[in-house]
This record gives sequence, structure tokens and C-alpha cells, in this order.
Amino acid sequence: MKPIKFIFIGEIQMKRVILAVFLVTLTAGANAGCIRANMAGKWQTFIAEAGWGWSSCKISVGGSGKVTGGSCKDNLGTAAITGGQLTVNAACEVSGNLYVDGTLNRVTIARLSLDRSTLMGVVTIQGDSTTFSAMRY
Repeated sequence: MKPIKFIFIGEIQMKRVILAVFLVTLTAGANAGCIRANMAGKWQTFIAEAGWGWSSCKISVGGSGKVTGGSCKDNLGTAAITGGQLTVNAACEVSGNLYVDGTLNRVTIARLSLDRSTLMGVVTIQGDSTTFSAMRY
């Protein structure tokens, strides 16, 4: 059995990390039967990057998937969530955009858990991608 190799891509700028943290709240496990309203509520995202630090966002999402507010913090400071839109399909795959201080954070791929309480996936910020996790609070 070959050992798992981890590759460090490099330092992610603060806004990129903030977006990634937000997107972490959007995914986990394969399941069927999700609707857009399953994303509604308050979510907290988490991201950790070796050699860089951490970030966490608290995000409010309306029943239509519109991001209605929130804020992010990391080891460098804080930033406001200024908008966005998330969608979820019947297979509970989540995608969409989140703007942190005007910077686009794109949820590349994510999945909502069976109980609709956690989300895991990949977020892309200014060309850099990272994984995230999120949970309802």
C-alpha cells in the first residue's frame, strides 16, 4: 500500500480563506430528495490551511438560497459577507457564490448531509481551491 502524500499548494489570501470557510458549511454525504429550502438558516463554516492558519464564517441563507448576511474571521482579522446565492439539487449537491468584502467565493462542489445539518465541499477563491466544512447553528 502506498502512503498518502499531501501537497501544500501555497498560502491563500485572507479573502480566499474566508470564502472557503463559508463554503465548508454546505456539504456532506450522498443522499436524495433535497430542495432549495434545505439550505435556509444559519451556518458556520470552518477551514484550516497548513502553513497559513484558519478561518470561520457565520452565514445566513434565506429560503430561496439567497445569502442574506454574515461575517467571517480568521487569524488575520474579520470581513463582512456582502451577498451571494446558493442552490441545491435533488441529489443534495450544493453550488453557488458567496461574496466576502466583495470578493467572489465560488462553491465548486459540495454535498448536504442526509439530516441536512452539515455540508462539506470545495470552494474556489481567486483561482485557489480548498476544502471546507459547515454546520447549522
